[in-house]
Amino acid sequence: MTACAPRARSFVRRVLAACLGLTACGAPASSVTPAPASNTATATAEQPLVPVQPGWVAVLMPAKSIDVAPEFEGEIAELTVGVGQAVEQGGTLAKFDTDAAREELAIAKADLLAAKGAAAQAAAAAKGARRKFLTEQRLAAQGYSAAEAVADARAESGRTGGATSNAAGQVAAARARVDALERRLRETQLVAPFAGRVAVIYREQGALAGPGAPLVRLIDTSSTIVRFAVSPADAASLPTGTAVEVVVDWLPQALPARVHHTAPEIDAPTGMVFVEAEVDGMGGVDVPPQSPAWVRAKG
Repeated sequence: MTACAPRARSFVRRVLAACLGLTACGAPASSVTPAPASNTATATAEQPLVPVQPGWVAVLMPAKSIDVAPEFEGEIAELTVGVGQAVEQGGTLAKFDTDAAREELAIAKADLLAAKGAAAQAAAAAKGARRKFLTEQRLAAQGYSAAEAVADARAESGRTGGATSNAAGQVAAARARVDALERRLRETQLVAPFAGRVAVIYREQGALAGPGAPLVRLIDTSSTIVRFAVSPADAASLPTGTAVEVVVDWLPQALPARVHHTAPEIDAPTGMVFVEAEVDGMGGVDVPPQSPAWVRAKG
């Protein structure tokens, strides 16, 4: 292995920033409440990120993180979690105000009744037009009705039939709206899709959240990956399944990991290749996400 020699601090920072930047894209552009910084994992201009040592510059992060948003737009009545709080799968993250939804449901039900009434009228008109058309046809066959009368009756029957189809579509749309609002009233709580930890809160109580406006970012703490930067020459020696060790300066021993992905191209700003490895087990240690570290070949 050709391990990286001790680097300038600026290079270490650039590589760490690049590692984090690969997952930073797509975060909502809104005010957020980030997770409180850990004394052991936070770097300042005066204090180095990690002790420079032989190995590859790395950063630890959860294997899975998602922005959790409700299916329907609504006002947040109560935020039940805080940044850094652990939650169980199905645990409540927030509760929503139902007043607006109840008002919308009442209006939607009235619209549904009106649509049903219009559909009934259209159906009756279509039935009458169809009966008239058949009568005109029979009279024309007996020589008692003109061809023009039959044509007019046929046209009227077609027009009312189209109106019936349109009215039926309006009933279906109104019913779907009622069903959606009733489901929204049943789903007045936003719950965690998996067990994990709240990393970011995007919106506070009183704000609106919806499909395009997530409430929190949830990270899966059950599995952790380490992303590190290696030279192009070193990348060839790290195929999938390669055992490596993750060194965090404030942990007494290295964490075992195995390579599961290598980027197919070189990162232009750093001239390095990014590699990901899955940490085999944290040994009960709660390492904050985005903790800087070093990776070295095992052995």
